[in-house]
Amino acid sequence: MTIGVWIAIVVVAVAVALVVTSFIVWRTREFRRLRSGSVVADTARGPVEYALEGNGPVVVVLHGGMGGWDQGLAISQDLGLEAQFTVLAPSRAGYLRTPLSTCRTPEQTADAIVALLDDLGMDKVAVIGISGGGPTALTLALRLKDRVQALVMLAAITCRHEQPARTTSDGIVRLMFSDSANLVLDFVLWVFMVQLLRILPRYVIKRIFQTTETFDKKGLELRVQGVMRHREQWTWMARLFKNSLPLSVRKVGLDNDLKQFAALPVYPVENITCPTLVVHGRHDGNVPFSHAAFVADNVPNAELFVAETCGHLIWMSDDAEQAREKVTSFLRTTLSGAV
Repeated sequence: MTIGVWIAIVVVAVAVALVVTSFIVWRTREFRRLRSGSVVADTARGPVEYALEGNGPVVVVLHGGMGGWDQGLAISQDLGLEAQFTVLAPSRAGYLRTPLSTCRTPEQTADAIVALLDDLGMDKVAVIGISGGGPTALTLALRLKDRVQALVMLAAITCRHEQPARTTSDGIVRLMFSDSANLVLDFVLWVFMVQLLRILPRYVIKRIFQTTETFDKKGLELRVQGVMRHREQWTWMARLFKNSLPLSVRKVGLDNDLKQFAALPVYPVENITCPTLVVHGRHDGNVPFSHAAFVADNVPNAELFVAETCGHLIWMSDDAEQAREKVTSFLRTTLSGAV
């Protein structure tokens, strides 16, 4: 081989080594962050992981798919809840350090959270169910009528649900639902969700919207253009990704979610008595709008806020600020005077 070929081989080898080293450092750092930022309580139902932040009336934030305590805490911080409330962000069944031996179903997860509330001496609470946290939120509102003072459903699953084809057929997103080895899974998603988002944000945003929104081609392009004009919106996506990775330590929870959501009962939401706010994107391609309508139409006096300009990722839209204000003002009103 010529000297030029050898040089090329060395350059490629060094580049690969740098990429692999960068990935390993990132993964190690994230594992350390996840363990240092939460506590595992040994409740009567088994181990339950949680994070706690803020002061005031308690708001339980139930994260969505690919999440954990960190996703719940990040969204509560985005809403500014910790400045007004005590935010309790548990990891749901199978996510991070809440094992499936503690709970599998949304009902069992609700029982585990009740046990956690009892251990922490928390009586009256508000509950926010985000996406896949919806079924557990509904269960808590139905079972704890004397303790749940307010319910907020954010792009939440409320009925039997199977992932739409758009969320499982795309190459990158399909990997999340595959049986890929943990290290491979984490590496590919790190490249896409961390590195490519920095270099090619428009490309990544478009790919994500293709899996989470129902807009046609023209509408999708307008959505991407709109987000690219507002840097805070696509940097919000970066924060969401950060609190969804590494996926390997969340995969058990994600896989369990898919099984549980496909077998959900019809919740008797007409029996919910606490003030209820439903926030949902009109063009949600992940959790259909019918899930919002089910709660809004059947819970007595439920309030519905429709984000007309977006799909599942409400905070990446022109409706984001109004949605935030709706949630925070609703909680301030319903929890005023609570102890």
